[in-house]
Formats: sequence, C-alpha cells, structure tokens
Amino acid sequence: MQKLHETCITTPVAEMQKAFQDMGYLFIRSFFSTELIFKIRKTIISILESEGWGRWKSDVFVAVEPVNRINSPAFYKCIGKLMESELLHEIADYPQLGWILSAILGEPIYPHPRKMVRITYPFTMNPKDRTPPHQDIVYVKGEQDTFTVWIPLGDYPTDQGGLEVAPTTHKLGLLPTQANSEGRFGCTAIEEHVKDFTWNNAHYKPGDLLI
Repeated sequence: MQKLHETCITTPVAEMQKAFQDMGYLFIRSFFSTELIFKIRKTIISILESEGWGRWKSDVFVAVEPVNRINSPAFYKCIGKLMESELLHEIADYPQLGWILSAILGEPIYPHPRKMVRITYPFTMNPKDRTPPHQDIVYVKGEQDTFTVWIPLGDYPTDQGGLEVAPTTHKLGLLPTQANSEGRFGCTAIEEHVKDFTWNNAHYKPGDLLI
C-alpha cells in the first residue's frame, strides 16, 4: 500500500489537469471548512442514533450491535433517512468545489443528483458486505467525464478502512463486472483484473477532498 500523492490547492490549473489525467485522481488537504464537515457529521450521527446504530457515551458515539447487514430493511431505512438530509446535497454546490471540478474538466460541470453516504460498523464485517473494487461510472451512469468526489467526515487513519484508489487504472476503460454469491454488487470488478493493481490511501482528516 502506498500513500496518495497530495496536490496543493494553489497548484496551477494546467498542472492539476495533467496530474489528474496521469493519475486519475487529485487529493487535496483542508479543502472544506471543518465547521461544515462537522455540521454534516453531527447530522449523520443524530440519524444513526435515532435508528439505533449507536449511542453517545462520554462525548463519543459508540456503535452497538447487532450489525445491520447492508441488504437488510433496517440498513435501507437508515440510508433513506440519511439521504433526506439537505446538507448532504447542498455540499455539491460548494462554490470552491464547482470551481476546481470545472477547472480540471475545462468546462462547466453539472452536479449529479445521486449522492451516497458510506457508513460501516467498527466490527468485523460479513465478507459479503464489504464494498469491493469497482468503477463508479457503472453505478451512476452518465458521461465518460464523470467525477466522484469523496469527502471524509472524520479522522480516519489508514487502518480504519478509508477509500483506496488504484492510480492510472482510469486508462484501462471499463472492466468486466460480476455479482458476489448473493447476487449483490453487480458492478464488482472481476478479481483477476484488480489483483495486481497498486493501491494508494491516506490518513484522511476532516476537510480533505479526494476527486
């Protein structure tokens, strides 16, 4: 595992464009205000608490078992409530975010209406519930020039399962897909195509931006 290359927000646009074209990602520290990120985090935690996913204990939100499997009614009920939060949709209109995406693309951008909150328990997961290597374009559809913006809502060292990226693999085009044994994650990249990839990650912190 290697560390993600960090790009400074003051990097000239032409250099950002080249870095994105070469690596397939940009990782920028302290892009968002921590006040905004913690506001979103607080909203999410309040919903998780109301749905029985955890409880506050000495100013720490502690997850509780039993674990709600990803395909369970309880899981989807919680996700549905999370996706009703206006804050999660408004962040797509963050002015600086629109600016940097338009700068990389070289033309105006359109925020995709589909957002997703990635949440998991700090317990051993059912292997069939782990999000496998995948390409987002297969899920969201749309134009080939589609960005995924990943925003960590907490402090996540590398051992806590933050997003991993395989640099330069965007140049391979669309990989074959298959579902797991339960017929889920139908866009899973077939393992033989990803086993030799070099994966990069980082110690993510509130305010960071991964494109």
